[in-house]
Order: sequence, then structure tokens, then C-alpha cells
Amino acid sequence: MKKYLFHSFWFHELFFLIYFFSLELITRIMIGFSIFSLSNIEIFFGTIFLSFFCSFFLSFFEQKIRKILSIIFLIVIFLYYFLELGLYHYLGFFMGFHNSSQGMKVVSFFSDFIHSLGLFHLLLVFLCILFIISYLFLSKKVMDSSITWIKRVIIFFGVIIIYYVSIRFSFFQDSLQTRTNYSLWLNPDNANLVVSNYGVAMYGIFDFKSIFISPKKEDYPIQKRNIVETENMMVTDSMWEKLNQSTENSDYLYLNQFFQNRSVSTSNEMTGIFKDNNLIIVLMESVNEIGIINEKDFPTLYKLYHEGISFHNHYSPRSNCSTGNSEFSVLTSLYPVNGSCNANQYGTMYRYPESLYEVFKKNGYTTSAFHNYYDRYYDRTIIHNQLGVDHYYGADELGISYTTEYGEWPNDMELFQKAKDYYMHDDKFVAYFATISTHHPYINSTILGDQYMSLWDNTSYSDSLKRYLSKMKVLDEALYELLNELEEEKKLDDTVIVLFGDHYPYGLTDKDINMYLKLNGADYYVNRDSIIQKNIDRVPMVIYHNNMDAISVSKYTTPVILVPTIFNLFGLAYDSRLYFGEDVFSKNYTNIAYFGDGSWQNNRGYYSNMNHHMNYIDKNYKYTKDQLLKINQMSEELLDGNSKAIQSGYFEYFYSNIDLFE
Repeated sequence: MKKYLFHSFWFHELFFLIYFFSLELITRIMIGFSIFSLSNIEIFFGTIFLSFFCSFFLSFFEQKIRKILSIIFLIVIFLYYFLELGLYHYLGFFMGFHNSSQGMKVVSFFSDFIHSLGLFHLLLVFLCILFIISYLFLSKKVMDSSITWIKRVIIFFGVIIIYYVSIRFSFFQDSLQTRTNYSLWLNPDNANLVVSNYGVAMYGIFDFKSIFISPKKEDYPIQKRNIVETENMMVTDSMWEKLNQSTENSDYLYLNQFFQNRSVSTSNEMTGIFKDNNLIIVLMESVNEIGIINEKDFPTLYKLYHEGISFHNHYSPRSNCSTGNSEFSVLTSLYPVNGSCNANQYGTMYRYPESLYEVFKKNGYTTSAFHNYYDRYYDRTIIHNQLGVDHYYGADELGISYTTEYGEWPNDMELFQKAKDYYMHDDKFVAYFATISTHHPYINSTILGDQYMSLWDNTSYSDSLKRYLSKMKVLDEALYELLNELEEEKKLDDTVIVLFGDHYPYGLTDKDINMYLKLNGADYYVNRDSIIQKNIDRVPMVIYHNNMDAISVSKYTTPVILVPTIFNLFGLAYDSRLYFGEDVFSKNYTNIAYFGDGSWQNNRGYYSNMNHHMNYIDKNYKYTKDQLLKINQMSEELLDGNSKAIQSGYFEYFYSNIDLFE
């Protein structure tokens, strides 16, 4: 036995097998998976394949070179897991080659990234050091006997065949899973789901493969629905038929059928209540529900939220560019595509004639967008123009000074002050603002972070939390400035203000966030690594009008619902089938918040697509397996149709051709 165990080829196979599988187990424990899951067997097969690959490669080198390469392998593998786990913990996604450009932007805020890491990340460091020391000790006993080239090749391809068979074997697939393990191997676009089924390392291999082999796209069965023609349905069946006859593109044919068979929204008691009003939309950078639970700390935001149409179960799902994707979803009613930054990748490629800007322009509005920074993270100048805005104003055009170094951000007060002359005097306007004052870092001393820090001197809050609250105070005062500007111009009574948070404050720890929530009466806590709840993604959204009574919306929502909801409130004609969100006031509203990895939340609880488990709010109610599978299939169909529409440039094609048949 010792002869084989310390034979160089088998020693390295076993050593790297233990190393890979130990890293995978730590990953799964950190995320919250059961170590007794069947997917762990599939992951074990994957680690066998990877360790054989390492041993196979090392067997071509002499002993001294082999030792050096082995140490390098141990360090590189550790760094890969460390980065992937860190990104998941920090941003909520695993990074692949297709989204690396966004993931690597973590370098800009490396100190915050390191500050956010927990004990499990230190465990990875310890494990790497332990294996390096063990290897240096055990490798002295390794016999440098050779194994023939033919045997190496036979063993290597034998392992590949065995692993491929395990991929096709449905035994390792959960019964609630709507995508087969094999389809995830063909198209690893759902990074979190691939990691849950195959592990971190094999996700990297699958994703690398997709660079060279075009991933296969699946067409899910389209559910035929009863279509009732209303004033909101502007594309007739005959127009759809003519559109189908004019194209041979398989994606377009599928999507034509997909959209034609979607449900149509009808009028309701909220239709047209804001007709002919102006509209201001404000993206609140890094604002979660900390901003709306304490009137003393943030009186303006508290007032707007509690006196407007407030959304109490609103989620902004994290992605590899949460700010850009939230902004894109709010303006188009499209979900982010898994593994990509919608804003930069697809926002610059195609036109979106169904966007919020375009529809309002057709109804006589002028449209403008404002941001108090330059196009460092998102190509906003191009993106907003592609979305149809009349004019986009960045910091340079507004005359707002900024630094290109990460840390000090412009004051949002100046953003509203500098922007008002560009839109406020228009007859009917839509103005979109992306704020930035509340952006991290919070661990460093900055002007805005220190400005109001002393207000919380008598609390037990950390300095990072105090700096965040100080920046929130700056934003709150900026919103007060906006209200004053509207009142001075006598526009407050005929202007609707929409506020939404893009994501939780990345630079704060869960402990910081939970401390503020608990001390200010929140009835929930956050855990960014949890797979049984997604409270970390709860952010405020409000639609405010000065002359209306407060309305509390308890339905479950995400940013995609905003466009159709606003269109309904303003009484604008639109074909609701072409929007992936729904008017929240529709009687047939699907009361579910969908997340990018296929997970979802509703009034019954949270379903995690990563571990195929339903965590119930009401413990007395249980879905049947068929009911869960039906919702999962609906989620998969919706997100798949959404991805196809974005990636194929469907809306540019659709609106360019449908005019021919009117």
C-alpha cells in the first residue's frame, strides 16, 4: 500500500484531492449547505478530475521542478477560492471570465473588501499554509518512479469519461431543479447554481470552457394564456403573425411567441392618478432600510417614505454590478442577465424603444439624466443615450469637481443644485438622478464621512457605521434641497418623486447593519451569506406625491416593477406583455420577487435555488412539491426569456419591424 501511496503520481493525486475537497467543504459550510447533500458526491467526482489533472501535469517534470510547481499550484488554488468566496460574501456572486471586468473592480476598494471578510476566509489561509507545510514534509518520502505515458493518458481520459457520466446521471439532481446538471455544464450562466451543484473549481472550468464553446441555450415550454384585449395591448395577433413571417431567426421566433402569450395588464383604481405630472427618479447609492426607520436621523427620507406609496418588501437582488443593473432594470423593466453587467455589456449595444424615457417622450415629455461622477464604473453617457434620454449630464457637464481616486465623493446637494436649470423650467419633464455621496469606503476618514459623525458620538456604533450615517445625512439634506427647489418653482404639487436604493452598503459589516436595525426597531436581521433569507437585499422604494395619502404596499417587488407601475399611475398606454415587471396595482399581480439565480421570495417565505429548499415565514403552510416545481418553472421561463431578449437585441428588432405592420 505504501508503495502506491507514495508513488509520485498517486501521491499528488491524493494530496490535491484532499486539498480541493477541503476547500469545497469550507465553501459549502460558509454558504450554509448541508455537508450530506447529494451534490457533494458530484463535487467529489469533480475534485477527483481536478486532482488527476494536476497529477497528470506534474508527472511530466522532474522531482525538483515538480515540488516548485506543486507549491505554486497550492497557492494559486487558494487565491482562486479566496477571491471567489470573498466576492460572493461581498457582492453576492461568483466571478467568471465573462464578468471578471466588474469583479476585478473590487481592487479599487481592496481595503473595504479585506475588512468585510470573516473567520472562514482566515480558515482558507490557515488551510493553505497547513497543506504547504504538509507537502514539504511528505514529499520527502515520495518515490520518483515513473509511470508510462500511455498509462497516464489512459487514466486521464478514463477519469474524464467517468466524470462526464456523472454529469449526465440524474441521480445527483434535485427533484425541484428546473435545469438539469447537464444543461448547467453546457451553459454555466447561473454561477451560483453551478457552484451549488458542481463546486467553485468546476464552475471555473465550465465557465472557461464557454469562452471557446458557445453555450447551448434552452427553450422552455411557453405557457399559453388567455389573452384579453384591452387599451394596454397595442400589438394585435395579426401583427405578431406578420412579424413571424418576416424572420427566420430562431431566438426572435421564440420570443415573438413568448411575448404574445404573456398576460395583459388591465386598468385599475390607480390608473392615471398622476396624469400629466412631472417625474423625478432618484437612485440612492448604497441605501438600504437604515434610511427609512429613524425620523430623527433622516427626516426627509423618512417623510417621503412614510407619506408616499411605500414598498415594504422591496428587494434589489445583488449582481456583479448591482448599481448599473438596478438602474438598467428601473428604466427598462428587464432583469439582469446572469454573469454579466447589463448596463455596460448590453446597455451600449442596442436601443430600447420600450424604455421609460422613450414612452414618456412619446407623450410630450422632455427627458434628462444626471450623475455627479464620471464614467468610471458604467458607460452612462452611452447607456442613457441608448435608452433614449434627450440628454445625459455627467459631473463634467454639470461643473461638479471630483477626484479620480477612490475615497472622496461629490456632495449630492451640489448635484441637485447644478441640475435644476437643465430641466426644472420644462413644461413636462422626466429627470433621472444617480446619487453618489453615500458610496463606500466608510473605514477611512473623508469629508462627507466625518461631516456629521459627531451626531452619533454617544452610541455604540462603529466608526464605519457612523461615517455611513454621516453620508446618509448628506443625502437626506440633498433630498430636502430637491423638495425646496420644486416648491420654489411651484412644481412640487405636480411632480412625482420616485426613490429607490440600489443595494445594501457594501462597506458595512452585517454586524454594523444589524446593530442599527435592531436599535431602531426593525423586525429582521441581515446575513449576506444566508441561503435561507435575502434580507440583505431589502432596500427602500417609494413613489411620493405632495397631495396624496400614504399607501403601504406589502407585495413583494424588485426594480423591474417600477416602469409598468409608473406607466399605469401616469395613465400612459403601453403593451404590458413586453415588460418583464408587472404593474404592482394590477389585480393579477404575481406576488413574487425573483432573484437572478432562480431563487424567489413571496409572502410564504424564501425559496433558495442554490440548495432547493423553502424557508417558510408561516410554518403552518407548506407548498407541495408540484406547487414548488411550478413556481420554479415559471421563474426559469421568465428569466430565460428575459436573457434571450437582452442578448439578442430583441427590442430593437421588434420596434424596427412592428411599425411596418401597423
